[in-house]
Amino acid sequence: MFHHVAVFGVHTSAGFKLCEFFINAGTEVDAIITDQKEMAEERLMLIGRNALLKVHEQIDFDEVNSKNDFIYYCCDEKSEHISERFNENSPSNIIILKVMDDEQEDISDEVIQAIINESEINEKYKIIHIQNGRIVDN
Repeated sequence: MFHHVAVFGVHTSAGFKLCEFFINAGTEVDAIITDQKEMAEERLMLIGRNALLKVHEQIDFDEVNSKNDFIYYCCDEKSEHISERFNENSPSNIIILKVMDDEQEDISDEVIQAIINESEINEKYKIIHIQNGRIVDN
């Protein structure tokens, strides 16, 4: 399992569920708020105080790249531009989750597990599309 991950876009259902999953697995999580601060803070309050969770509104991209096993970037069309800072040349493994709808659908534990399984495939950079709460082909 991973020792340290970063999750960008914790305001999304996928981002929040990834944080929950990793904390429950004993993994340190840097949760980065990229959009909709109030929603992100509200969701993170459901986790409560936890030594494994560090919440950031701003973060040094180089530091994130150097200290994390994986970086998960959960984005919709409005915040997709930030994901351009990460690419195949980043030192960390990058998983970009592109949310294709307004993501009112809840992401199931099975979908989170499928995302984790996709992460374990030996690819340094991967884009996963999510629509209606499910992984879809590009």
